[in-house]
Amino acid sequence: MIRAAFDVHVIGQRATGNETYAEGLMRAFQTSPPSDIDLVFYHSQSDVAQPNGHRFRRIWPDSPYLRVPLMTPFWLARDAVDVAHFQYFAPPVCPSAVVLTVHDLSFERYPEYFSPVFTRRMRSLMPWMSRNATRLIAVSAATRDDLVDLYGIDPAKIDVIHNGASSDFRVEPDRERSQAVLRIRAPFIVCVGNLGRRKNQARVVRAFARLVHARGIEHDLVLIGKEEQSAREVHAEIEHGNVRGRVHLTGFVSREELVALYNLASFCVYASHYEGFGLPIVEAMACGTPVLTSSVSCMPEVADDAALLVDPSDDDALAAAMERLLDDRGLCERLRAAGLERSRRFTWEEAAARTLDTYRKALVR
Repeated sequence: MIRAAFDVHVIGQRATGNETYAEGLMRAFQTSPPSDIDLVFYHSQSDVAQPNGHRFRRIWPDSPYLRVPLMTPFWLARDAVDVAHFQYFAPPVCPSAVVLTVHDLSFERYPEYFSPVFTRRMRSLMPWMSRNATRLIAVSAATRDDLVDLYGIDPAKIDVIHNGASSDFRVEPDRERSQAVLRIRAPFIVCVGNLGRRKNQARVVRAFARLVHARGIEHDLVLIGKEEQSAREVHAEIEHGNVRGRVHLTGFVSREELVALYNLASFCVYASHYEGFGLPIVEAMACGTPVLTSSVSCMPEVADDAALLVDPSDDDALAAAMERLLDDRGLCERLRAAGLERSRRFTWEEAAARTLDTYRKALVR
């Protein structure tokens, strides 16, 4: 019997993609426990849900500067763990084999999107972490290629395992029920992701403002996500485009609210400059929402031919693509059907099964 530990300390911290990843895999592991792997979940908070029949280990203290290098190795040794799974950061000295999930290397490709302190820290730690892990999980082929190109990692050491979309993301036929959880009444376009330069919401607002003033469209724009430091550029674009009353900033929303927003939106815009996977693409598709996304990074890999692709740096192209989705019902219906079909390929059950295979591979060193 293999004993494996999965670090889920990000659950409950509103860590967006990292939290979604940990929660999605943990639920899938719990739903279909493997017969040959004994799983224990490491966390750092007292309010993490602990279903019966599954082992949880709370690692003190919550501070990562003590928890990661000191207490986590102690408990890995005490629990006789064979393979430990982390996101981005593992203990520098670990008594078990290490599986490390790397979502993206955005701080390498686009350091200008982050604070200098964050960029220096990631650039100093991630090459070493990636090279010393027993095996790596990349959430897309694009991230795998970055690991190979930037850090010289052997591709044979990397397993590409796509993220999944929770079964909560689905078509909601009862529009009144979806509308009941929202305050936004006008038809709207939705854009999901933490507000900042990398996610490119300022350009989305600029394209939207052009359509409002040139076309007089009736749609509003809904921006969903926590505000990063560079969100001030989004606010400035809203003011400059004179669309303050037409752009809604929701901040972080519950999953129920997010599902309702996807279902009621005319389409979803995800024009990020760079991503490791791009979960909103699959989530929107699973809700039957047409998707407009970027033609760069991992986005074409995830969307395939089930979304409308556009250069995220081209204002004219972005505005034209948004206008096309507003006008072309036939295109929207095609993307809706193709998106539903495409989204079925991305499940946490599949991701969990392949992750367990990575655990097994990690012990064949």
